[in-house]
Amino acid sequence: MKKVLLTVTFVCLAFLSYSLDTTSNRQFKPMKGTFTTQVGFALITNAPNVLSMGLNGRYFIKNKLAIRLTLMVNKDKQVENFDEFPDGTGGSGKFTSDMMINQLFLGVEKHFRGTSRLSPFIGLEVGYGAGKLKETGENSNGNSYMPAYSEESTMKISQINSGAFLGFDYWITHGLYLGIEYSFFGHFAFKENRSSKTMTQLGTTVTEYTPEFKANGFTTVNAVPFLRLGWTF
Repeated sequence: MKKVLLTVTFVCLAFLSYSLDTTSNRQFKPMKGTFTTQVGFALITNAPNVLSMGLNGRYFIKNKLAIRLTLMVNKDKQVENFDEFPDGTGGSGKFTSDMMINQLFLGVEKHFRGTSRLSPFIGLEVGYGAGKLKETGENSNGNSYMPAYSEESTMKISQINSGAFLGFDYWITHGLYLGIEYSFFGHFAFKENRSSKTMTQLGTTVTEYTPEFKANGFTTVNAVPFLRLGWTF
């Protein structure tokens, strides 16, 4: 619901701006030679343990055409708790999955006329990311409670992404804007390096090895909006 309300708010701002606009559509928006920076956050309101944020720099090579470089930081930490008995009594266990991936994207944005404050755009970008997934279990293997048990594994991850996006910037005043961006099509190539998992139960330690895994595919619409706050130099 928060996502819907935020999207509706921006649409209303855009409509109001269009209705009341009487000035040149280049009064607030960047021109050729302008450099802008921004911070952004993915609005994942139903996942409090997920952090997805980015830093972005744009350079307008033409009045309505910009190249951009984006650094994305994605962190997803999930903790599951397990009880020995259904009523919550007895021993307890915990399984933690902690993933961190950093990505660097190079892209291009094509802006359209809009209004003096509103700048809609579409674009393409390609990026590379790397990180790791660490899993630890304390009296649990991630499925149930297991007494005197522990496990730990670390897996290195890399991925290549390419895709298209659309969005708009709304210039609040000279040099400061808010915006929203959606990804609507993309391709990804994902690789998990060979990894090992060490498990200990009742004093006995066993190590398992997982072979390298690769996957690739396409994404269509990313329903999570990306809120942008930016400024010019």
